[in-house]
Amino acid sequence: MIPTHSRSAWLPCALLVLLGASVQAQDESAPQAAFEAKALNERFEQKLRPAFEQALGRKLEGSIEFVLTDTEGMTKLVVEESARLSGKLSDVSPEQFTEGAKMIAQGAMGKVRISDGKILINPEVFKTFGKMFSPKCLEQPFLDVVLLHEAVHAAQHRTHDLGAFMFDQTSMDALKARMSVVEGHAQVVARKAAKALGLDEAFALLIKVNSTVPEGVDPALATVMRAIVADAAFPYVQGEGFMNALVEQEGGVAKAEARGFSKPPLTQRQVSRPKEYYEPPKDLFDVSAMGEKLAKLWKLEELPIAQKLQLNDAQLRSGMGGVDKKLADEAMDHLDGAWLFVARGAASQVTFAYMHFNNEHASKSMLELEHKILKSKYDQFRGAGMIKIVKSAYGSSPYEGVSGVTVEMELEAGPQKVKVSGVILRVGDHILELNATNVPDAREKLLAYLDEVLPLLGLEKVARAKETTSSEAPPSGKEPSDEGE
Repeated sequence: MIPTHSRSAWLPCALLVLLGASVQAQDESAPQAAFEAKALNERFEQKLRPAFEQALGRKLEGSIEFVLTDTEGMTKLVVEESARLSGKLSDVSPEQFTEGAKMIAQGAMGKVRISDGKILINPEVFKTFGKMFSPKCLEQPFLDVVLLHEAVHAAQHRTHDLGAFMFDQTSMDALKARMSVVEGHAQVVARKAAKALGLDEAFALLIKVNSTVPEGVDPALATVMRAIVADAAFPYVQGEGFMNALVEQEGGVAKAEARGFSKPPLTQRQVSRPKEYYEPPKDLFDVSAMGEKLAKLWKLEELPIAQKLQLNDAQLRSGMGGVDKKLADEAMDHLDGAWLFVARGAASQVTFAYMHFNNEHASKSMLELEHKILKSKYDQFRGAGMIKIVKSAYGSSPYEGVSGVTVEMELEAGPQKVKVSGVILRVGDHILELNATNVPDAREKLLAYLDEVLPLLGLEKVARAKETTSSEAPPSGKEPSDEGE
């Protein structure tokens, strides 16, 4: 594993550790692997290396050295290495970067050390995942597939210098695209070697640990975590798909590796759509440029913009398919891109998500899906989970001739009470979603901002609706013009 610098990708590892008490502990009586440095190195050289090199497509000179560490040591290393990028990214502050690095270390089973190419293995995290996912995380087959994956990073570093490859980026989107090459290539090689060694089941468990929320987590909290975990898993899951596409196109793993590292994808979108990596569309709508224009209109000094992000397909799709797969596919298959800014105050926050689709049918599907997601959360949060709805009111669009919905609710999350105000609008092929948490006079502040935004999206005259409907439960997402379809 290498540092994951997206704030949304920092959270899963920390959450998984902190939520250990909320997950039913697994049986720890199964035989455990030998977490000793000498045993790790002998195991790799004697049992794993031939299959590893065959899968990699090339021989390595010298040995790959594995050393043991603990969470404190891993944290120190990740923070030190992350400092090389601190201040270079335009959309993440150095303070967020350092905090994120600390969180990463809590869930890192292994990591290549940039200074000398050695692989650090942290047994403490294996034990945590053994409780949260399966006791098989403490058995030799699972340790073997982790060693295979991490060994790929050591091989990559010798050939491509991961420090230079990763740490010269200026945006999260570009950084995560390169992360997808690094992690995707490691997954392709590790999967192929695992198959040759009869470790398919252990490799499937590695994917589960990297990309799912453990069973037993509170349902409401699991809903929140799913999108976060999907974002963290993007370099592994979509990255593997991207590198497999290169394997097929270039004619083998070694050639795919050479292509991916010499000409890495520029965006996460290219990772999700390898065809666009080879043949970039000439008329693709510039979502990032529009996002920056929208951010410049934000004027609340007490809530300055703290972060700007490109959202990837996997993050947006997570959970959507479970609500309505057909609508999710209709929308996401035609998504040009998605962009987010987060504005923070001392005790309050606003998030603004902007999505652009290449046709209005897709944006209509997205708005209908947003309504269904609201309904799903309403049903779920009225239960006896950790997050509960105390009060709620859902209204129609606050603008004449613009489809959308407004949300006002009070939530209880343990001892904390939270007030949320939200506005979701569809303007042609654009979708806007604004959410304010614990912001005084939130509704008026959000609408004042939208008054400035809507003309930028092609609405010459913006008129507030004189009357809006209101209900305790979310209304249907069907637009009047679609009722007869």
